[in-house]
Amino acid sequence: MEAGYRGNPESKIYHNSSCRYYKGKSVSKTFASPADAKAAGYRPCKVCKG
Repeated sequence: MEAGYRGNPESKIYHNSSCRYYKGKSVSKTFASPADAKAAGYRPCKVCKG
């Protein structure tokens, strides 16, 4: 099962599993929830809104 949210460590942007950027090459960090991503310093993607 895939994680619900994945982030890009370089840009500090996270995406939800329905986002077109979710499976990007540099999107490697996984999160259980948007709160976890935000706590790690990530912001939501402007396309999928996290």
